[in-house]
Amino acid sequence: MTTPPDFRPAHNKLEAVTRISGVTGAPPETLGPGGKERRAALANLADGLGLDLAPNLSKVELGEALGARLGFTWDSACWSAGNTITLTGLNRILEAAERFFPVPGARSPNEHSHGGAEVLTGDNSTQSDLDEARQEVQVAIAESLANLSQHEVAPPDVPMDWEPFKADPPVDLQSDVWMMRIASLQGWLRFRSPLVMTSPESFWDSLLSELDVGADGISAGLLTLEALDHLRIRAEHAVMHADAFVAEVQAADGETAGPSRAWGEAWDEVDELDEQQTAEPLVATTNVWPIYLFSKKAEKGGLNLTPSYQRSDVWPLADRQLLIQSILRGVPLPSVILLKPETPGLPHEVVDGKQRLTSILRFIGQHPVALDKVREADEQFPEDKFDKLFHEDYPKFRKTWKARFGEELTVTREGDYYFPFKLPVSTTGLPENLQPLLGKYYTQIRESVIPIAGGDLRVDELFEDAVEYKIPVIEYQQATQRQIHDVFRLYNKQGKHLNAEEIRNAIYHELGLTRGILVAAGDADDKDPFATIAPFLSDIRSEVDRLGENLKKYGIGTSRYRRTKLLSWMIALLAFDTRDSSGKVRMLSTAGHINALFDRVKRSKSDLLQRESAIRDVTGLVARAVDIHLGELAWHGAFPVGQEPGTPPKKKAWQDLQLVGTVVGVALAVAVHGDAVESHIEDAGEFLEERSASLDWWRPSKTQTATQWKYIARLATDVATALGVDPATADKELERRFGGSGAGALFLLAEGLPAGRVS
Repeated sequence: MTTPPDFRPAHNKLEAVTRISGVTGAPPETLGPGGKERRAALANLADGLGLDLAPNLSKVELGEALGARLGFTWDSACWSAGNTITLTGLNRILEAAERFFPVPGARSPNEHSHGGAEVLTGDNSTQSDLDEARQEVQVAIAESLANLSQHEVAPPDVPMDWEPFKADPPVDLQSDVWMMRIASLQGWLRFRSPLVMTSPESFWDSLLSELDVGADGISAGLLTLEALDHLRIRAEHAVMHADAFVAEVQAADGETAGPSRAWGEAWDEVDELDEQQTAEPLVATTNVWPIYLFSKKAEKGGLNLTPSYQRSDVWPLADRQLLIQSILRGVPLPSVILLKPETPGLPHEVVDGKQRLTSILRFIGQHPVALDKVREADEQFPEDKFDKLFHEDYPKFRKTWKARFGEELTVTREGDYYFPFKLPVSTTGLPENLQPLLGKYYTQIRESVIPIAGGDLRVDELFEDAVEYKIPVIEYQQATQRQIHDVFRLYNKQGKHLNAEEIRNAIYHELGLTRGILVAAGDADDKDPFATIAPFLSDIRSEVDRLGENLKKYGIGTSRYRRTKLLSWMIALLAFDTRDSSGKVRMLSTAGHINALFDRVKRSKSDLLQRESAIRDVTGLVARAVDIHLGELAWHGAFPVGQEPGTPPKKKAWQDLQLVGTVVGVALAVAVHGDAVESHIEDAGEFLEERSASLDWWRPSKTQTATQWKYIARLATDVATALGVDPATADKELERRFGGSGAGALFLLAEGLPAGRVS
């Protein structure tokens, strides 16, 4: 017998059975139902060896007979329940078979890594390609799970059994470590039933059942690409819903009942679209555009995908892939809504359709942000031909990018750069004639021909030429910001509805104050917001940048304009007087309070906060107050997170009421004392730390509007008084600088509060 010089074990059952068939020249075998090896592969080998065996032998009995003939050990490691031969058993058969038959008769292992349940692209991809694709999907899943593990609050239905971890590649989701991580986070994934933990086999069987892929989700002991993709999609949705839940909890000052209901409804895909509209007439035209018109406009700077009132990119990859699949199938898309600029030469604003257009432009490699980044790399390293590869061979571009920059273009990183994404590998709901496109990037399928719009088209013609497939376009010639908001509400069908901050950004986005707050909060979705959204803040850019970083240090995320809300609230408390003509404080809701300030500014062109200098002033005031609050004052550990005094803190993020109240107090001191505030900090520091541990500063158990006002008034005035602020002086100073002052209302409310916890 000839000994193979370098036996390479098969990576999976498909490779094993195909190579076993190949050594005798038999036709390649595929896997049977559930990814199991077929008996025919072993029977063909027995025939090639000239063994005269009974036709009714089981696979395990065939393996035993082959072991006796070829001289290898056949033991319990070679089979499992259900008459199934393990990958160990198949590799023992394969090694002996390749040793027995001449090596030239054996096929290269790479010739056997296609077909069956582990198909990546439908062609003859190598095992290396398959392993790379599996790792890419596993890293994407791991990144989502790692994101979920960072949360410190969860709905009651989500047991908090996890420890935070990172998704450091390489990732083997089927290792014991990752199995336990998935198990600990299953509440976030909201499966129908708990995962079974009695054995690894039971765990994966139950997981695959929850993912609705069943036994077909495992082949040769490995999760198939399709199963991994199902898990990736589930994990991405879990991240989206978890982030929304945490943001809503923060907005509700730690209360979880409402956010928990919303989290459950999000999983149930309950759409509660509010269709109330204004009765004002609109001036609009309707048309249909081929896809290439959008990409041409974007390339020439004629499409503003990020107007200040638009939310950032919130679609998970799974939704983007589904959109592209729909286009390839010829499914009509909803209308894209554009606002025509009043000034010729300015770009159209995308009122609705940002997620769709972003997905299309990313898929075909035409997103402006991506093009800029590729152009920059190409100019820096022309020998790498980044621009050419990006448009002609994106998989090679990814490898070249990693080789040059040492950076893996993971799903997350591609999203950050607006680089292309590939189609999913799942065949669910996709016509057979489109399945060869699965798992591929646009540059790999450009020349593929597909049936669409009543004829056959190449994929690149669909996306780059004037063809019959078109997208409806509604172009508004004239529209108020409130009407734009109505359009948002009517057409936003994705279950990610506008919250109060997003509505406010739409209605008041023409105000410099609104745009300044958006940029200062770090919520502006633009490459250079100081140049395009709030250029008047450029003179204090370092302070503004630091403000955004400091808000992050408080644990305040960027989801759905969270930081914008807090900053707007602080400025409203400082610059808007809520007292009525009789001197009584009107305790407006948070949204009503902020809107009242913006309405005041919008009504009068002479309002001080219409001036860019005043907007810089109030922004700089809050930024300085936050610097002092975070870096120069000490607060009792349990106070920021709303726990009882004397208890060790279990959370890290500041709650809204405590943060807003104390920052406003510091801001009052900065407004009155200027740079001299430093001397007051030294005197007040120890007192404030002790005060934050007192019952008087204990967060209220209920946070209705009136209670919020009283609690914030106590915190703000206590801090301001400790820092040497005279109420009348503060009131006059804010009025002088910003055209209004909330200081008087805060001190008036605080005067009537009894000692003890605010209620």
